[in-house]
Amino acid sequence: RLYEKVQRLAFTDMLTGINNRRRLFELLDKEYKLAIRYKRPLSLLIADIDHFKKINDTYGHAAGDEVLRWFANQCNNVIRRKIDAVSRFGGEEFAIIYPETNILSAFEAAERLRIQIIDCPILYNGTELRITFSAGIVSLPLDEEIALDQLIERADKALYFAKVKRKWMAYWDIQAKRPYLVS
Repeated sequence: RLYEKVQRLAFTDMLTGINNRRRLFELLDKEYKLAIRYKRPLSLLIADIDHFKKINDTYGHAAGDEVLRWFANQCNNVIRRKIDAVSRFGGEEFAIIYPETNILSAFEAAERLRIQIIDCPILYNGTELRITFSAGIVSLPLDEEIALDQLIERADKALYFAKVKRKWMAYWDIQAKRPYLVS
């Protein structure tokens, strides 16, 4: 039991209660190796809460912490399969691993999350906070082997592209080797 408790503590983000960055990379490595070995789809979403600094500056860090916990909970509420994994990527960034999921199904999952976030504002000290996020999505190409760090980098670049363009989501286009916005 002590070992299990230590394991849980080592892999859990203490603020949000979801997988931490260490666990994210462990799970992603496992799913990546399975996807490569069996030529199966794998998608990754990286989400970043929009204007998070403004929330901290306006309402305080306790409000920011509450928003992070709320966002993690909303992510968990929309994943439909036990094999999908929500993790804290860092700061106000979160990652969702979608094993056995192609890019179109990953878009659908991201859209469910967007609707959940929009439809469920957070109430903090009597103030309704409407949260939005930007996301980058990538799927492992089945016809080209890329390194795991390249997969993560592509999701991150797609996220950055969405942020710069002030749109909610972008994806990495495998053929064009660049991000595109999702309308």
